[in-house]
Amino acid sequence: MTAEAVLGPRSKSSNGDSFAKPLKALLTYEHFMLLEGLAAAIHTVPGIEVVGIDTSPSNLPELTASMKPDIVVMSIEPPAEQVLESVRQLKEQCAEVAVVALCANPDTQLMEKSFGAGCSALLAKNHSVAQLAATMFAVSRGQVLFSLNESSRKSPMPPAGLTAREMEVLTLLAAGESTQSISDTLTLSPHTVRNHVKNLLAKLGAHSRLQAVAKAQQRQIIDAARPTS
Repeated sequence: MTAEAVLGPRSKSSNGDSFAKPLKALLTYEHFMLLEGLAAAIHTVPGIEVVGIDTSPSNLPELTASMKPDIVVMSIEPPAEQVLESVRQLKEQCAEVAVVALCANPDTQLMEKSFGAGCSALLAKNHSVAQLAATMFAVSRGQVLFSLNESSRKSPMPPAGLTAREMEVLTLLAAGESTQSISDTLTLSPHTVRNHVKNLLAKLGAHSRLQAVAKAQQRQIIDAARPTS
C-alpha cells in the first residue's frame, strides 16, 4: 500500500519550501493502525518522505525494488527468522538501502541476528519519533546504531585485544567512513586499511564491517551512538 492516500501531500519546511531531496522511507509494521500512526508522525519530519507502508515484511523485497526507498523501517520481534530473511533478500537486490529494525525488547541475540541479516540499526520501540528520525538520518549516512534493554547492557563481553591502529579504523568504520576515506584520514594505503578491517572481522568474530561495528558497540569497545531528540 502506498502512503499518499493516508498521509496526503508532502509536508514542507517552516519557511514553506519543499525539500529538494528528502530521505525516502518505506515502513512495515504488523498492526495497520499503529503503522498509519507511525507513518503520519514520520511524514511530518522535515527531510523525510514516507513513500510506502505495508503490514507484511515478506513484501519488502518487492516493494523496495518498485518504490526505491533510501531507508526501510520495520518492526521485528524474536525469533524473527522470516522477517530477517526478507531483510537479507532486499539487501541482496538493493544493498544501498539502509534498514532500521524496531523491537519492543531488543537483546544481544536479536542484535547479532539483525546486523548479520543487514540491518543498520536496532532501536527499542519506546524511543520517540524524533529519536527514530535521528536514527534514520544517521544510518542513511552510513552509521550503525543500536539500543539494548538494560539487562543486556549490564553484561558487556570482554575486550577483543585490538591494536591502537585497529581501534582507529574501527572508530572510523562506526562513523560510516569508506576504505578510501579511512585511507586518507590515517595516511594509510587502501590495501593496509583492508588488512586492518580483515583483522578486525577476525578478532570480533564478524562477517561484515557493519556486524563488526555492532559487536564492538555491544562489547563496549567503542561507544554506541545514541539517537538524540
